[in-house]
Amino acid sequence: MDVAVEVSVEDDGTGTITVTAAADAELLARDPGVVEELRLDDVRAAGWTIDGPAATETGGARVLLTKPFRTPEEATAILAELNGPAGPLHDMALAQTREFARVTTTFTGTARLDGGIAAFADQALIDLAGSPPFAAEAGADPGASIGLTIRLRAPGSVVETTGTVEAGGVTWQPSLAGGASTEIRAVTEQRDQVAERAKSWQRFARAAIWLWLGIVAVLLVGVVILLIRAGRADRSG
Repeated sequence: MDVAVEVSVEDDGTGTITVTAAADAELLARDPGVVEELRLDDVRAAGWTIDGPAATETGGARVLLTKPFRTPEEATAILAELNGPAGPLHDMALAQTREFARVTTTFTGTARLDGGIAAFADQALIDLAGSPPFAAEAGADPGASIGLTIRLRAPGSVVETTGTVEAGGVTWQPSLAGGASTEIRAVTEQRDQVAERAKSWQRFARAAIWLWLGIVAVLLVGVVILLIRAGRADRSG
């Protein structure tokens, strides 16, 4: 099973979270009815748009889930909703700050699988089934059978990251095997060159105004001094 989570954010803080889950042909051969038995009504009710399940060219199946967000805080809440209480995406958070001509986007978290296959089921399901579903099939280390990709697409240039910088974003492919832990961190910055030039001109204009005011003040002082001297000369005459 391969799962890809992509966070795409614009410079105004809006964006989408996309989840792609793909099962290979070997996995489907073990349980041929798994695609037909897939129920996603609750996912739709939670605001996700669903594409699939659809067959892949290699004999597997893929499903695509997409959910929009209006603010970075909402994106953080969606990631927590997606992960559940025990999933492999720990403390994932998206943040964005704006200054006059700069937008800074920060994406942080940790990828780590705790609790084995039980991390992918809620407690109500475990209680109903009597044990975590597919525990026997998953084996002792289910993380070894799961490929996870995390991707961030954010405005501007990457200035700091623990991932791999690619065209259009940053990618992490953390291992979930053997309790491995991967830090997820990226910082991007977008500078508005037009706004920066406008700000520079504003600074220049203010400096020019103060310069002219200084020159006028010096001239006025000079005139006052000349008038005082002229008055003294008249009195002495």
